[in-house]
Amino acid sequence: MAEVVGDGSVRGVVLEENDLVTDTEGRVFARANGRREEIRAELVVRAVGYRGTACPGVPYDEQRGVIPNDNGRIHGVERQYLA
Repeated sequence: MAEVVGDGSVRGVVLEENDLVTDTEGRVFARANGRREEIRAELVVRAVGYRGTACPGVPYDEQRGVIPNDNGRIHGVERQYLA
């Protein structure tokens, strides 16, 4: 996710595609390539590297501590994504 969009409340999120680039020392890193897409959203929940907790109305895998998803699209719920 590149940015959260809105004035005082969330209106959407902007996603930016990355390319994998190798530097002169062989290290691989992501570099934004300028291709961006805005997705409408009313809520953004940051969850990076921590064990999640259940949210009412959202599927949750207690054993793994995650919201089940395919590439950020939450299983069984229309138009809800993980960011």
